[in-house]
Amino acid sequence: MATYHITKYNFLKWYFVDGQDSENDSIKQDLGDEIINSLFSKNSYTISTEDIFKHCIQDGINISSLEEFKDSDIHTELFDYDTDYKLILID
Repeated sequence: MATYHITKYNFLKWYFVDGQDSENDSIKQDLGDEIINSLFSKNSYTISTEDIFKHCIQDGINISSLEEFKDSDIHTELFDYDTDYKLILID
């Protein structure tokens, strides 16, 4: 099993910026709706980068976002590169 690392910055950039515009809008809208609903029901909302990381589809992360490939020109997603992996979020 391969182990890869991604910084919080690169993860958030991939998650919120690097996708297609319609996909990014949908992600932001879903998160906004979750926050608003929680504010109405609980009067608060807490989320961390780790929370988002745990619940996202990590297979779609671009290889070039990973620390092990940060200087490479590989433009494929993690799923296409290695199906048996462990991904670790780092600062």
